[in-house]
Amino acid sequence: MSKKTFISFMLSLSFALVLFAATDNNKAMELIRKGNEAYLAAKDPGKAATYFKKAVDLASGSVKVEALLKTAYMSHVQGQKVQAYQDLINEALRIDPGTTLAPKKYRASFRQVFADIKGRAVMNKASAPAATAATSRKAPQKALKAKASGGPKLFVALSYAMGLSETSKEQSWTEPLYGESITYDLASRAGKSANIGLGVGYNLNPSMGVGLGAIILSNDLNASLNAGVPHPYVFNAPRTATGAYVSDVKATILYLNFIYRVSVSKFTVDLFAGPAYFNSSADIINTIAIQDVFPNTSVTMTLATENVKKSSFGFNAGAGLNYFFAKSLGVFVEARYLSGNAAFAPSSGTVPEITLPIGGLSVGGGLIFRF
Repeated sequence: MSKKTFISFMLSLSFALVLFAATDNNKAMELIRKGNEAYLAAKDPGKAATYFKKAVDLASGSVKVEALLKTAYMSHVQGQKVQAYQDLINEALRIDPGTTLAPKKYRASFRQVFADIKGRAVMNKASAPAATAATSRKAPQKALKAKASGGPKLFVALSYAMGLSETSKEQSWTEPLYGESITYDLASRAGKSANIGLGVGYNLNPSMGVGLGAIILSNDLNASLNAGVPHPYVFNAPRTATGAYVSDVKATILYLNFIYRVSVSKFTVDLFAGPAYFNSSADIINTIAIQDVFPNTSVTMTLATENVKKSSFGFNAGAGLNYFFAKSLGVFVEARYLSGNAAFAPSSGTVPEITLPIGGLSVGGGLIFRF
């Protein structure tokens, strides 16, 4: 997959995720409608309050204001004390200080409570002492700092992913024999990978973060070797020998990512990228033995392999969608592209380095914990 295609895929995925998350207000309005039916038709304020509370968690803007007031109203209808729901009214006024109540939708007693709370809020704002110039300069900084520090800072993610593509590599080299050269053509194909990941991170502010993690990757390796072997008595009359072996490629990948986040209610869309360190191992060809016996009409070839380890650097990038059904627990899906190569050098010295691509595009998901 080319870099241009991958970037287009990531942008399309991110746009689709944002559109999906933006439907929360529509869901909240449907919950408010159900709550109204439960109260007006079924005369069940407890059930109505449940719908309204769910709407508060999903909604934003004017829809959230309505959900907050409806929730407070159900507490009033059930005879709860003002202290039990005045914070809901204050939150609605904080979002929209000009909020008013329609007489047909709320009892006169609740409208009076609302008017008293709104009046106190206006008086408190008007009677606040004027800040000094130094305090005025510091206040915005403190407010920004408080906003940036809101919410959990640390997170831990556990994931499982499957590779979407296979990778292949072809190499050729020669070796002198009978005054000519043996030509070797090696084709290595790595199958779709299976990845297990563990990541930890820190939220610098609501839209930026850093992440450090490890991925254990494994996939099958199929290799075939074709050799053109010179004839000992006839010039330019090579004979063909073939060999093959099956192995696997394993890698432990460490990455450091920079994360950009867009939050919509309980959803967050993450875009991430950063360097990666690949610690890879694979069984590769160590020795090639050619059997060429009289009358030399054909040759055979046997291969010996050894396990070789190699460290290298690459990068990773991707996008993910997180959904938090509790303050500290959520689920996520993500698409990630890992790009790395490893040049495995056999110990015999008679076979050149075997270069294999490591990684590729994968899609998976898992659990995320916030602290």
